[in-house]
Amino acid sequence: MMNVEIRFVMQGKEVPVDSSVEAIVREVRASVREEISRTLTKPDQHGSESRRTDTSGMPVQALSIREAGRLLSISPRT
Repeated sequence: MMNVEIRFVMQGKEVPVDSSVEAIVREVRASVREEISRTLTKPDQHGSESRRTDTSGMPVQALSIREAGRLLSISPRT
């Protein structure tokens, strides 16, 4: 049997896991709120179609069933 022990130490003092996780969650939540508000308050200078394609260069994530099958090399009859 193998035991794993993880201790959170902050400024030389051991910190309970619960309070560490709560602090991390608070920071992530604040960061996400800030990012969302920054994105929502950004002025819309382009049409909705160009904004959607320019967003961080992400590729299209929606495609037809036929195209998905082709990309996965699955026969249309499957």
